[in-house]
Parts: sequence; structure tokens; C-alpha cells
Amino acid sequence: MKINDEHKDHRYPSSMRVSDDTLDEFMALYQAEFRKDISREDALEMAIRLVNLYQLIMRPLSDERSDCATPHSEDRRDSDTSFQAAE
Repeated sequence: MKINDEHKDHRYPSSMRVSDDTLDEFMALYQAEFRKDISREDALEMAIRLVNLYQLIMRPLSDERSDCATPHSEDRRDSDTSFQAAE
């Protein structure tokens, strides 16, 4: 996100600034998807929350948890609880 002093919000880190162009694009996408206009203030808050969510889910897993989540790890489910093909 580009830094823009016009959109300073002290609730978020200084690196979380949204350019006017990015905010306009977000507002247009929101309007197209939900058929509802939103204020620049609401759009800014939603955009920052979306980026925060993305950053949260894209964090690497801890070593302990990553063993279970890799596609090459062993299947840790009980064979009794595995999904079976419908006959």
C-alpha cells in the first residue's frame, strides 16, 4: 500500500496507508459486488482490515503445526474416520 498523509489513522501502523487510487478501486469493487456505496472512511477501514486478515492467514505456521499441514506429510487421520467413496 502506498503512503498517503491524507488517510492517516493512528489506530493502524504507519506502514498501513492506502493511496487515493487504491481506495477508489476498493470502493468501486465494493459497490460492484454489494451494490452499495460506502464512505471513504468506511472503505479505508475495510481495506486495512482486509490486508490485516491476509497478512494473518499468510503467516508461516510454527514448526510444530507445519508438520501436519504440509501436503507431503503422512496422513494423521484414523483410517476409520477417512472419507469413503459413495457406492
